[in-house]
Amino acid sequence: MPLVLAGAMASVTVDGQWVYDDRHAILESPVVQGQVSLGEALQRDFWGHKLGNPSKVSWRPALPLIWRALSNVSGGDPGPTRALAILAHIFATWALMRVVRSLHGSTVAIWVGALFALHPAHAEALGGVVGQADILAAGCGLMAMASLAEMGRSFALKTFVWLLVGALFKEVIVLYALVCLVLLIALRGKRPLNALHCAGLVGFVLLVALVQNYAHGGHAEHPKDNVIAALPMFERFINGLAIFWRGIRVSFLPFDVAANHGYAQYSEDIGPVLGAAALGGAVLFASVWAGVRWLLGGKPAHALWLSFGVGPALAQSHLLFVGPTEFAERLLYGGVGAACVVVVLLLTNLRVSPEARNKLSASVLVVLCGLFALGSWQAQRPWRAPLALWEHTLQREPLAWRAHHNYGDALTKNGQTQRGLWHLMMGVWLKRRLPKAVPLEVVQGLAAVEPTERLLMSPGVLNKNAPCVLIDGLIRAAYSGADFADSARTARQIFAQRYPCAKR
Repeated sequence: MPLVLAGAMASVTVDGQWVYDDRHAILESPVVQGQVSLGEALQRDFWGHKLGNPSKVSWRPALPLIWRALSNVSGGDPGPTRALAILAHIFATWALMRVVRSLHGSTVAIWVGALFALHPAHAEALGGVVGQADILAAGCGLMAMASLAEMGRSFALKTFVWLLVGALFKEVIVLYALVCLVLLIALRGKRPLNALHCAGLVGFVLLVALVQNYAHGGHAEHPKDNVIAALPMFERFINGLAIFWRGIRVSFLPFDVAANHGYAQYSEDIGPVLGAAALGGAVLFASVWAGVRWLLGGKPAHALWLSFGVGPALAQSHLLFVGPTEFAERLLYGGVGAACVVVVLLLTNLRVSPEARNKLSASVLVVLCGLFALGSWQAQRPWRAPLALWEHTLQREPLAWRAHHNYGDALTKNGQTQRGLWHLMMGVWLKRRLPKAVPLEVVQGLAAVEPTERLLMSPGVLNKNAPCVLIDGLIRAAYSGADFADSARTARQIFAQRYPCAKR
């Protein structure tokens, strides 16, 4: 049943187009398009760039080569490539069920598999083709955890083989290696602790880190990619706790998912996030305290699910290091399995009679599955087309500069020029303000004005002292290049009706 649900949920966007980063990773990649040899393809990053260049890169050779084979068969149709997410999600769901079954039995594994298969936080990983890297890496990592939890023959070899395969899909596999290390230590009561196995897992983490550091080129993140990078230490810490809480909350209450989070949501003004930061700090402290107790007390299941659930949220909190994006739900893909386990265990261990417990837990879990399926459908369907995707994103994140930029681009390509130009202008304005706080009321007030008037009045409202600076930024964002010279002149003439400086 869970595997059928996983296949059904992953097929929601199988009829979709190329969206967001898919074009960059597939249509513009010389590796996927077969413009380089297989040998040279191994010397390219996930996006097709040569390793070690100044671009933000990462070495994940397996998936571009799989996409290359699918592209040769499909002739560029996104359908077969999108369908790969169906098999990947089924594989990851099955792998999680194996881990749960070895620790808690088949009944718990079935319910956990059903919740995981339908979880709305998977929308980004399943909806965008580039998210397949997260799914396949998670599946391999979960298989490594299953090999370790089952403690069968050659369990150590199987664990390392799965981790190595996962490393070819995405560097997030290091989180699973660390969870395996926690599980290995916690299982010492059942089997003597092997120092060689522990050293091998630590060595694997260091190896992946070294490879990715070389591929990345060693360049720090830029504020345009992640505003957290521009914040002072204290503000970064407070925002980091808030982002950590957001990851934990989405794992349990996944009903406000979006394509992009942040890119203007976090700022020097920590007032709006203090509540979330306090909750994040409390959860982090409690997690560390409980984790140490369970690890030393020999409770492998407790230690496993705690580290597995907290790890992905902590990794993208920017408390340990500044990542390439403020918050991405696809990075929670595997970790939400821990939240599913917690929910099922709480319901199946209620202190009531067995008959009442079975009826109550089954009823609640069926309702949760229905709510998750509905939430996943609503969150994943927009990934079928760019216009729907960015409209949905702005409903969740009205201050995300990249969402405004991408929505504006989609609108102009769809013939809605005035609306599109306004959103492009908002993207330029929000991006330039980073990391200063952005008043949401200003954005909402302008959005309520009729499109033509809104476009003309916005430069004077947003850049009161220098409106044409914002107009110039808009025109560069919308009409860059010699091919758009006529469109740029027309746009300047429109704004010159109210701002004479725009004629330049």
